[in-house]
Amino acid sequence: MELPPDFKWRQAASYAQIPDTICLHGQCVARISQRVDNLKWYVVLDRHLDDKQHKTRLCENQWTGRAGMEQWVIRHQDRLRLEVAAKLAEKEAGKVKPAE
Repeated sequence: MELPPDFKWRQAASYAQIPDTICLHGQCVARISQRVDNLKWYVVLDRHLDDKQHKTRLCENQWTGRAGMEQWVIRHQDRLRLEVAAKLAEKEAGKVKPAE
């Protein structure tokens, strides 16, 4: 499966061996990680929203998790574009302070 052209895989964690995050205009919308205690893979969706709105999903393995992330982005791409555009517009207007 292929991501829409404006969504990009990137490597967010310095220790990640391959890209672990899907971003839109520099805003992370989904990320895959592996727990240290039990080595299970999980995905966090809607990462561009505040923490209370994040959705966490367990994955069978890294590759099914990555495929699921891509499917999720394709299904939700219109909503994600609108939300990321609104977030960027708020930053531009000075309503949201940049992370320090």
